[in-house]
Amino acid sequence: MRALIFKCRQPGISTLASGIVWHKTALYPGVNSFIVAQDKTTVARIFSMHDLFYKRMDAHIRPIRRYFTKGTQIVLGDEAEGITSDLLVGEAKNINLGVGSTIHCLHLSEIARYPSEAALTESLFPACSDYPGTIRIIESTAHFGGCADYFRDQCLRAMNRPTSEWRYFFVEWWRLPEYAIAIRPGERIRLDSKSEYPHEKILVKQLGLTLENIKWRRSKIDEYRGDVDLFYLSYPTTFEEAWITKEASAFPYGRLNEQQAYLRPPLARYKVVEGKIFRDDEGELWVWKSPEKDKLYDIGADVAGGDSSTDGTDNARSGDWSVIEVVERGTLEQVAEWRGHVLPREFGDILAAIGRLFNTAQIASEVNSFGLSTLERLQKIYPNLYLWRKRDTITIKFTGKFGWQTTYDSKNLIVNLLREKLYYHQVTIRSKVLWGEMRNFVRDFTPTGLITYAAATGYDDCVMAFMIAVQTSEDENMDGYSLSVRNQGEDKPKEVKPEDAFCDSQFKEVFVEETPADNLRVDTGNWN
Repeated sequence: MRALIFKCRQPGISTLASGIVWHKTALYPGVNSFIVAQDKTTVARIFSMHDLFYKRMDAHIRPIRRYFTKGTQIVLGDEAEGITSDLLVGEAKNINLGVGSTIHCLHLSEIARYPSEAALTESLFPACSDYPGTIRIIESTAHFGGCADYFRDQCLRAMNRPTSEWRYFFVEWWRLPEYAIAIRPGERIRLDSKSEYPHEKILVKQLGLTLENIKWRRSKIDEYRGDVDLFYLSYPTTFEEAWITKEASAFPYGRLNEQQAYLRPPLARYKVVEGKIFRDDEGELWVWKSPEKDKLYDIGADVAGGDSSTDGTDNARSGDWSVIEVVERGTLEQVAEWRGHVLPREFGDILAAIGRLFNTAQIASEVNSFGLSTLERLQKIYPNLYLWRKRDTITIKFTGKFGWQTTYDSKNLIVNLLREKLYYHQVTIRSKVLWGEMRNFVRDFTPTGLITYAAATGYDDCVMAFMIAVQTSEDENMDGYSLSVRNQGEDKPKEVKPEDAFCDSQFKEVFVEETPADNLRVDTGNWN
């Protein structure tokens, strides 16, 4: 058994897991079980469960209790036979106490609250047996302890990999009968979707919540003094909704929650191979809106090194993603997203293909670190690259550099712009992955007191690419000019058409329209 259980508050999962582990420990010889809890109080509570299980067993199946240490350990078995089973309950900060012998049953309770994942991966998991019949149960509510990142990532990997040995379960609060309050005779509940009690109509329509659920939800939000974020942390509707960071969000949570109504599956998915685009239901390119004739698009790109894991194994945590976000200029609607692991130069080929698809969109690729290799490739094959601006002068000045340079100041700039666009409803998000990363993108402080922004847990690659796309798209609107092809001297690539990117007839039917000759032009009327 390999179970990852993401839960709301008080659903009884710790009791269930304890029962499963006790069944194996008490009825089979030679079983070593280890239960880990986040603090001493929880250790005592879980140990008392196992002690009660033992006392309530029928006498004819109850094993001899050979050794007993109150609060920590129970050893079962007949000393004459020489085969015993051992159950140990320990605190998270003393995980190494349980690795003295091979572990057959492991229960990690509230893992997100553990101080660190290092002890898990370095000593505890290597001590666990993979023999058939062994048990590992990891369960937790959302939190931001030292191990929250690990738990969140493992759940996401189990959700996205049907072949994984780990099974993911979400214990939803509204399915528990105690999370409902009876409606009194004559009482009327009018559904509200405002900030005080958000999304009630959506919850009733999409999830089937009853009015009794809604009444209980309102009472719990009131207990939190109207703090909806604290409610989401303890009683989430979805996995993504729970991973919030109180008072640290880089973006207004109310506006982000409103964006949830615009999330949807893509119109189609595609794969980019050697500069060509193919229809593929498992492809990395997600498209929500077909490119339209005469419309302009902007692309932001966050470049990673291309490694899919830190040590090349399936068990390692995935490395950073390379991400492409495409927005429609003017509306700032997200129309496409590519997310994958690829080497930086090959990433340049993918960027160019997607750029041609969207009417030779302006591409702003981050040039920090690995991004220089991507930019070098783009300069040889693509005509419409973003020109880096110098902003600390009387007027914004163009430099002789391509791409986006992420610095302390420029990162603050793009965060503030996206925050403003969200607040005034001037941006539309379609991707659930992007939306989840934005909810988890937080404000922090450096040791010297400077404000910095990063993901609280997990990744922020989609957020960075999207912020770059929004900023560079707005740069074009503010400057009042349109650049579709730039003069790059002797290395200027040949003029391309959107259909050059395609080699799939079905894709052409969806996306390719006749492009007028003057659609690829340089408008110099407003240049200074």
